[in-house]
Amino acid sequence: MMSENWDIIAKYLANEELNDEELQIVENLKNDAEGQQLLRESAGVFDDTSLYLQQKQYNTLNAWQKVNASVARSARRRLFVISSRVAAAVVILVVSAFALWQLGSNHNSLTEFSTAMNDVSKPVLVLPDGTNVTVNRNSKISYPEKFTGNTREVTLSGEAFFQVTPNPDKPFIIHANGASVKVLGTSFNVYAYGNEPIVEVLVKTGKVELLGKNAGTVSSSVLLMPGEKGVFVKAKGEMAKQQEPNFNNFSWLTNEIEFDNTPLPEVVATINRAFPVTVETAAGVDANLHLTATFNQQKPEYILDVLALTLNLRLEKAQDNHYIISKID
Repeated sequence: MMSENWDIIAKYLANEELNDEELQIVENLKNDAEGQQLLRESAGVFDDTSLYLQQKQYNTLNAWQKVNASVARSARRRLFVISSRVAAAVVILVVSAFALWQLGSNHNSLTEFSTAMNDVSKPVLVLPDGTNVTVNRNSKISYPEKFTGNTREVTLSGEAFFQVTPNPDKPFIIHANGASVKVLGTSFNVYAYGNEPIVEVLVKTGKVELLGKNAGTVSSSVLLMPGEKGVFVKAKGEMAKQQEPNFNNFSWLTNEIEFDNTPLPEVVATINRAFPVTVETAAGVDANLHLTATFNQQKPEYILDVLALTLNLRLEKAQDNHYIISKID
């Protein structure tokens, strides 16, 4: 059907006689916005190429004669005698195919990947450049089907660990809820939940630049080396660097937690961040309690039991994945 329409358009542009059905198709195109645009563009192509076809026809015929020396003369004549209608149809089809190819090549759709609140599977994505991204629960990342231009850009809401494929000619940029992370090739953790007041970047290998934004404009930045953590406070637009960060921030990824005389509020915060649980401390619990313990691949229920027994506290399971720590009367 499409090829028939092109043929009718070509006849129309060449002022050839149309039958009633063909006239109706042309009228339908004239009464439709997209059809009108198609007719205008086709007319422009036909006008622009008519002179070119006339000028080049002689050389083109000579070339065909050389290529088809063994073809019968009558067959060659059928090939060379091209009416203006057929020429217009060929031109329109070629130009349209090129336009569709251009549209397809410029169209680079985004892929969105998200994890649920209680997802503990830690899925690993392989991006088009070979970069590996381990995604924490309740997180969303979007990236293009292929990286074009001079950068490799993705968007993150939540937490993920990136192992970026090195490419000094194409920086890797993560847009993360009011901040951006720019690297060439390295491994690091990004914490950037939309409802959290901060964006954190903890570097494992390589160098990372954390850029804070205010109204879309970079307002502050910090260069981070291995073992350093950058913290951007979104509301204030302030940036800070920590030389000795808490590597329990990797615990969601490694399932390894180490507490060294750690205050109870920090212990609870670490557990809440590492696992899909909500742990609360009831009123009256001493915030000055400290815990020293190491856990490797244990479930959160086991860690909470050790916490309660060690600090002489009561652990109550209020509902699924929701725990309350309180004093023992």
